[in-house]
Amino acid sequence: MFSFFYYLALSGLNEFYEVELDDNLITLKYAPPSKDVIISMHEIQSLTFGAEKHGACYLVFRTVSDKRYKSSILSRDVNFCKNKRREIMVSLNIKS
Repeated sequence: MFSFFYYLALSGLNEFYEVELDDNLITLKYAPPSKDVIISMHEIQSLTFGAEKHGACYLVFRTVSDKRYKSSILSRDVNFCKNKRREIMVSLNIKS
């Protein structure tokens, strides 16, 4: 039951909830799956994190064509987002 409500909550947002890295492609997973976005790793200009007033943090991919893709809330711990950002940047070979 909880997963159904979580899915409904995510489907109303324009935020991805999962990142898949495969060869030179990044897949950003959305609810519903028809909103999934596939981006070439070469198109990524930056990966940043942000925090909302209540401390919840998220990631944002920015492409060279200035498209921005924001994640759903990852954690209330900003250090978690910093570490996740660093982990993904290493995987993508993006320099900060």
